[in-house]
Amino acid sequence: MELLLNEYALYSTRIKKSTIISIVLFFIGEIVMIKNLAVKITQVLINKKIIQKEEYGIYEYCVELAIVSLISYSLLLAIAIIFDEIICSLLFLVTFSLFRRLNGGYHANNYTKCAIISLCCYIFMLFIIKNYASIFEVSYLLLIIGLAIVVLISPQQDDNKPLTKRQYRLLKKASKNIAAILALFLVLLRECSDDAFFQNKFAFSISYAIDLVAISLLTRKLERSVKNEKI
Repeated sequence: MELLLNEYALYSTRIKKSTIISIVLFFIGEIVMIKNLAVKITQVLINKKIIQKEEYGIYEYCVELAIVSLISYSLLLAIAIIFDEIICSLLFLVTFSLFRRLNGGYHANNYTKCAIISLCCYIFMLFIIKNYASIFEVSYLLLIIGLAIVVLISPQQDDNKPLTKRQYRLLKKASKNIAAILALFLVLLRECSDDAFFQNKFAFSISYAIDLVAISLLTRKLERSVKNEKI
């Protein structure tokens, strides 16, 4: 009986991995189709005189971005359900999205590449959760390191959207306040929960998101330093 359960677990893991690979390949394969769909939708809006022809480029970009975002979040939800990691996924997405929006950081050349990188980072997190649970024990250490980097070097502005001094101060203050709230939340989680495994597992999902933002900020800072040296 135990042998059958082990074989079933192994088979189930293989099926999940195959499903994830198929989902990623599907997403990559749909990129060209998304572009064509955005063009067609924008053209329909122009034909119906909902938008002006001169606004074509802007609306095509917005439509394409909306489609990519919708597909990306749908894929993340599907993967979370397949691996039964909805709570960890939500913690990761909310934390990453909030800190990324506040603090800026590295930007890929286009949003499609950005979506693919984000999807791969998310799948890597699930891979760690499912295969290397021992790392949960250092979740709080990873979180402290990530938060320290974020607080120290954020925000990193986009050259296309420079920040005023006031905006910089406000974002810096907001980043510190949210970091403090997050730290308090994790302290309460640790004190109120009796299950150390799930405490650390949820803490890892949050710390992984924070560390990704920290890496993004460091990459952006390095990128700007290299660019300034060339100038």
